[in-house]
Amino acid sequence: METPSFSLEFFRQSAGGNIHFMRRLLKLTAQELSTYFDQFANAVQEGNRQQIARLRHKLHPHLEALQATELEQLVQKLSEGQLQWLTIFQQKAILLCKAIQQASHEV
Repeated sequence: METPSFSLEFFRQSAGGNIHFMRRLLKLTAQELSTYFDQFANAVQEGNRQQIARLRHKLHPHLEALQATELEQLVQKLSEGQLQWLTIFQQKAILLCKAIQQASHEV
């Protein structure tokens, strides 16, 4: 499965050229996203609409900053109850977190 496309531009700008700060931002983002993705998938499986909405709200700024539109679209579909996308979402979420983690080492 292909890693979802994303951009590090927001993090480059936020870090203002400070490589160590950018690495830290990327590592923290990967950790937070991993937690939020897991919680979101669990909420979807449980059909917990309130938790789905809360986590969607938490995921949005991260995915927007990364320009990870594919995952944003999957979050939207799952929020609408299109459960057939859950496995793909989980796979893509894992790949994105790994790619961000890898990028933190390559910056």
